[in-house]
Amino acid sequence: MTENELKSRMEVRWRGYGTYGISILFRGKWYSCISHNSLAYDMLDDHENVGYYTSKQAYQALWDECRRINDLK
Repeated sequence: MTENELKSRMEVRWRGYGTYGISILFRGKWYSCISHNSLAYDMLDDHENVGYYTSKQAYQALWDECRRINDLK
């Protein structure tokens, strides 16, 4: 998926210190999970290249984590 497709199918919310709520639209249904991936969130929130992520890699990392947690194939 392109970065714009990932953005349109995801919601990323700050929940607390080091905790983020991720929702993804996968095959027409919304799935949610909790992430602690601060590097990815900081890249999206600050729009600065922190760590090893580009913005597309940050979205992809959070997408993959939420798919894994919800056991989506």
